[in-house]
Amino acid sequence: YSNIEYPLSDSLESYKKFHKSTRNFALYVSKKGALLDTEGNYFSQEEFFKPTSSDEIPEDDIDKNRDFLIKKNIWKKFLTFLNKNFFHSKLNGIILVVDTVLFLNNPKEYSKNLIRYLTKRVNECEKTLNLKLPIYIVFSKLDLMEGMKEYFDIFDKKISDKILGLSFDKILSEEFLNNEFKELSDSLLCSLMSKNSHIYNMENKNKSYLFLKQFDNLFALAKTFILEVQEENKLKNNSYLRGVYFVSAYQENIPRNFLLDAICEKYNCKKVLSKSNIIHNKQSYFVKSLLEDLIFTDYSLSAMKSYSKKLSFLIIILIISFGTYAISSYFISKNNKEFEKSQNTLRSLQLLLKDQDYQNLNIKQKADFLIELRNILNTYPELWQDNNIFQYLNLNLSYKGFKEAKQLYYKLNEDVLKNTLLKEMEYTLLTDTNKENLIKTLYMYRSLFKQKYFNKEILKIWINENWNTLSKYSISKDDFLEGVDELKQFNLKSFTEDENSI
Repeated sequence: YSNIEYPLSDSLESYKKFHKSTRNFALYVSKKGALLDTEGNYFSQEEFFKPTSSDEIPEDDIDKNRDFLIKKNIWKKFLTFLNKNFFHSKLNGIILVVDTVLFLNNPKEYSKNLIRYLTKRVNECEKTLNLKLPIYIVFSKLDLMEGMKEYFDIFDKKISDKILGLSFDKILSEEFLNNEFKELSDSLLCSLMSKNSHIYNMENKNKSYLFLKQFDNLFALAKTFILEVQEENKLKNNSYLRGVYFVSAYQENIPRNFLLDAICEKYNCKKVLSKSNIIHNKQSYFVKSLLEDLIFTDYSLSAMKSYSKKLSFLIIILIISFGTYAISSYFISKNNKEFEKSQNTLRSLQLLLKDQDYQNLNIKQKADFLIELRNILNTYPELWQDNNIFQYLNLNLSYKGFKEAKQLYYKLNEDVLKNTLLKEMEYTLLTDTNKENLIKTLYMYRSLFKQKYFNKEILKIWINENWNTLSKYSISKDDFLEGVDELKQFNLKSFTEDENSI
């Protein structure tokens, strides 16, 4: 009823139906923060261990202390779970919710136990999570103090979204708390006096005034409780008190005048009977702003306790930062180099192709042109290799802009081979008298037109054996054989088999 939206509530409720182990922990995730509500039995787990002697330990009698051992182990597992991720924020604060009725009605031992349990749980959180946390003391169920409804009815409804309590930013002293609580009490009383004319019922006026007196009594007890918490906590823990606050989650109760009850107990008088009418008012007081405007915004107050952990965290951040800088610098430099490389290659190609009439070149000139084109494209060895994923990781991709130039090279290479190799094969078939060489030449010649029989290695052997007929073109044997290696597929549409040669 606090008007805080919890988008995951429905899905978590359905999850709990099928995972019973989660019913002891309630998770509330709002748009501004998250609350993890643990069952009270885990907070006060020591109550399940009742030794019969001072030297007894829980493990001495597992059956007898089963509940305690289960609660203890679940709590440890829970803290271990929170500590799983090094970078996870884990916890930003600890809220101790004190039942106001139990706090007022129970003897001093009750508050001492609360302090003892709180100190132990905070110590366990600090050791496991290595954190120093703010501690919030919240007194709940104010609605069970008679007169609360009548008092806050004199205010606007927006009062329920405010914060009622004190926040601390230093070590507490009794004098400081006396002054702060007195100021808060005077403020509440002045508000009642200023709006007294708005209350037309004498009974409601009495209830409102007596509510403030009960509140003063609660302030006095809360002050002592807070000082004792601080004293006990500072001996064992580094976490600190952030504030004390008062709330009412919802009203469905029979309120009582605890101040009057205390007087009756002191003088052995019979307590006044409660009225049978139950108050139903599904509205929370002082919860929304306490969570959203204070506790959720205090997340920066939690801090790592261990300097070694802080140092390791700083080193990791520095390594990540340096690594990011180094990788970014590498890729920026790589990008600039690749761009400059591509521009130089493009200019070289433009100079080579400028005013070039390829069709009017002789075979020697065409071969020289082809070699020069090959040398320019050799700037990118990746052009002659198969694609692989490392090219993308290393940003070796600028070569893709010259794939058309590579296709031009293949086309011209085939043209040179056709105007040299084919012609010499036809001439050999017409003039050679060596039958063995004729058979080899005929096979190679026809395989060029029926390329399922074509084999580069056999062709290179034929070229080596007949190089004397090809050397007249003034092309080096190595360049010629390299051209055969780079031969992809002949396009012989403009050529036909010479029947006379065959």
